[in-house]
Amino acid sequence: MGIFSRLLIENFRNISSADLGLHDSFNLITGENGAGKTNILEALFFLSIGKSQRKASPRDFVNFNADSFLLKARLGNGASAEQREAMGTRLTHAFSLNQNRLTSASELLGGVLIVHFDPDDILLSSGAPSERRRFLNMLLSQADINYFLSLKEYNRTLLQRNAYLKSLGRDARYLGVLTEGLIRCGAQIRLKRRRLVRALLESAGGHLKAVSAGRETLHLDIPGDGSATVQEAESRLEREFRETGEPERALGATLAGPHRDDLLIGINGRPARAFASRGQLRSVALSLKLAAVDCLNGLKEGRVVFLLDDIFSELDERRCAFLFERIQGGCQVFAAVPRRPAFDLPEGRKEFRVENGAVREGP
Repeated sequence: MGIFSRLLIENFRNISSADLGLHDSFNLITGENGAGKTNILEALFFLSIGKSQRKASPRDFVNFNADSFLLKARLGNGASAEQREAMGTRLTHAFSLNQNRLTSASELLGGVLIVHFDPDDILLSSGAPSERRRFLNMLLSQADINYFLSLKEYNRTLLQRNAYLKSLGRDARYLGVLTEGLIRCGAQIRLKRRRLVRALLESAGGHLKAVSAGRETLHLDIPGDGSATVQEAESRLEREFRETGEPERALGATLAGPHRDDLLIGINGRPARAFASRGQLRSVALSLKLAAVDCLNGLKEGRVVFLLDDIFSELDERRCAFLFERIQGGCQVFAAVPRRPAFDLPEGRKEFRVENGAVREGP
């Protein structure tokens, strides 16, 4: 798996032009709020998986004074280096890999393993179930292309099934075909999520114990389905669909399946959403993101790229120091912060300063 060695930005957000030689271990990006720090992280994320970590549309990427944007990155060095490129206007965008145009952004998946951490990640513990499903889907889609393909097919079939339910369609045979498609893909999705959750618990539990000085024990679970095989998972989903048949027709929506599952998070035996303090929620989010790095390292060969965006706004200095200590040497880090932290940073690093969209190397 590749790590970034160079990044070229043209007319992306508020950055008119930047050509950055990157450190293979630690990159510190400082600047005032609104200066453009996050835009550098967004460029790296977009080149990694073809989406914005801010859930923005590529049409929002184009600099106000331009008609198009361009992002280029080199991963690695020498003969084995990989070139990635993204370009777009307010109407369309495209990607290329080693100067070959890609037909889909999904072709980028797996070449860079990336984890992103920002203040909104406190919602992993306290937010809606969709936040936690998105977290699991992002990890598994990078590590396992078959998971991504199953998820893509599942979502496509789900849209078709919901549309048919809303139209009050009465063809039981057609509805059954759609249901069978959800069961087939959904069973794969559930099994792989459950395996990932077990790995996350082992890793994140250790991180949480360390950051809390042994005071807090983590619990993670996806309730309702303890299936060990595809056949068991399919049988479970078949039962769920039989039980929700009447309510589905009344509401015009699919009420069973992994798109409704939740990852339950507990601390010391109590649900985090209901009982955890804000400090505990911060620690859980931090532990889960560190575990995400560990799991990607374990699931697929290569170093993870870890993007840290404005973490001082949610993590106190003690937690930040803990985070920086845990990630040293294990991944390529890009940390965007308003100012240099008071604690020691890795000796091997590069620093960049962003001011009103202009980027220069140095503190």
